[in-house]
Amino acid sequence: MNKGKHNSVLKTAIKPEFWPTAAGLFILWLLTLTPLRFQFFIGKCIGKLLYRFSGRRRHIATVNIDLCFPNLSAEEKQIILEKTFESVGYSAIETPLSWWASDNRLQPLTHLHGKEYIDEAKKQGRGILLLGAHFTCLEIGGRLLTKHVP
Repeated sequence: MNKGKHNSVLKTAIKPEFWPTAAGLFILWLLTLTPLRFQFFIGKCIGKLLYRFSGRRRHIATVNIDLCFPNLSAEEKQIILEKTFESVGYSAIETPLSWWASDNRLQPLTHLHGKEYIDEAKKQGRGILLLGAHFTCLEIGGRLLTKHVP
């Protein structure tokens, strides 16, 4: 990036309308410095708040769960619904961890099964295609996987 363009980006970034975003990112960064147990407690609280206050999203999730699991009881569907929102809250914590936490901080969260298949394919000069589901933990999963599969 040339110096003129860099200065333009900086001038735009320090405008007052971006201060809430900067403050939010700063808070998320600070949160990554706290104990993991606390971070996941905060994530669970975020999920509960989202569940309580995002009626439209809760309705969409309820309809989707009803369509996907017609044979489950209302209580079972309610558990899935609440756990879904908790998972979204956890992702609000996992994403900043994937951005800013050190490798040493993340390492205890990692347990990889089947690495021997990757190693064998590489040894044979074959390509590797890794598939992953789009869960809320996708970003942190990608970060952790890169430490095992260079």
